[in-house]
Amino acid sequence: MPDVDVLLKRAPQCMSCPFGAGVALLDLRTNVYFTVNTVGAAVWDLLATPQSSGKIVEGICAIYDVPPQVAQRDVAALLADLARRGLVEVV
Repeated sequence: MPDVDVLLKRAPQCMSCPFGAGVALLDLRTNVYFTVNTVGAAVWDLLATPQSSGKIVEGICAIYDVPPQVAQRDVAALLADLARRGLVEVV
């Protein structure tokens, strides 16, 4: 995962829509769908504007009753997966 101060944004080739309690993400380059759960949807919402992973963790902690170290671990894993798939990118 990028440094906590690096700004991340949604990749322009990724479309999203609500899907159950989460969000479905469509990579327009590959036409492959990905889904994220409720917390992943909150992360995706926070990425509507460029955000650092540190700010995303703060946002998740404000929304959910979760210890910062747990949020950091889970957000880092999600952002790394989204980045690996090309769905988020560094600004």
